[in-house]
This record gives sequence, C-alpha cells and structure tokens, in this order.
Amino acid sequence: MDFDMAIEQSIDGIVTDLQDALRGRILSDPWFSGIDIFTPDDMSADGLNKVPADIEQRITQTLSSVKGLCIVIALPAYGSVSPDSPGIYSDDVPILVRVIENPQMNRSSRGLKKPAGTVATRIMRRLHHFTYRDCVIVVKSAKRIPDENALIWDVISQTALNLPPLEVQSPETGDPA
Repeated sequence: MDFDMAIEQSIDGIVTDLQDALRGRILSDPWFSGIDIFTPDDMSADGLNKVPADIEQRITQTLSSVKGLCIVIALPAYGSVSPDSPGIYSDDVPILVRVIENPQMNRSSRGLKKPAGTVATRIMRRLHHFTYRDCVIVVKSAKRIPDENALIWDVISQTALNLPPLEVQSPETGDPA
C-alpha cells in the first residue's frame, strides 16, 4: 500500500467512525426513534457485495414516505492542517447535520410529527460537547436553509482531528520505511 492511499484510508476510517458515533449519539435519545439518519458512507447490500447507497434516492424515498423526515450527517471538509504537527492535525473540521422535512407527510396523521426546527434544536443539545475518542464536538449554529420543496435546517458543529504519523512498510523488507 502506498503512502497516499494509506493516509486516505486512515482519514476515511476516522471520518466514517465519527459519523457513526454522531449517529449513535443522536439515536441514543429515544425521542429520535423512527427518524432515518444517513451518512455519505452508508452502504447497502447488493447481492453479496456492499455498494455505496444512493443517498439522494434514500432521502427522496424517506421524504415521500409516511415519515417525511430524515437527518443527514456529513463532514464536508477537513479544515486546515497544522504544519507543525508530526501527524495530520486539524482543529477546524466542520460537521454538518442536515434535517430535511416534508411537512405534508411528517405532520400528517400518520407522520412522525417532529418539526425540522425542533429536531435541529434537539440535535444541538445532543451533540454539544459530545466527546468521541479525541474529538470534542462544539455546536456553532443552526440555521434554516431556504428550499421550495422541503423545510431544511443545518446544524453546524466543529471538532479537531488528529492522525498520528503513518508508518508505511517497505515492500521489499516489511520494515517501516
């Protein structure tokens, strides 16, 4: 495995783990039961293989279903990397948690009846100062995003990521390179 590929897998693994931890933190509150939470790294079974899920399709299906509400968790960027760190350290990694609601479905007699703004506020309270490994989540803001077809709220948080230096083994000897 080359150095660039090893770093990419390491970063991807940490991001996926953090997204899963955030989902777990939100779902640990029974109030969120029944709400689907998606991440860009979700996988769906396709026969014997696992393939990336079509997030857009899953969101559309959820919003048009009886639920009419879902949450999407993403780390849209890694922030700036400190040049003085022996590994990769970034103290300004943004986290986006987007709440998307189809009010006609969500607030119908069979819907979840949990308005997007209320869900966003509850997410802020669940995630602020949540700690996972060395990451402390700090909620920065929540804001309504204009959209003609849905009610959308974004909860913006921030954390730091610290990746230690990567030891790559020499292909010839198996020793650290």
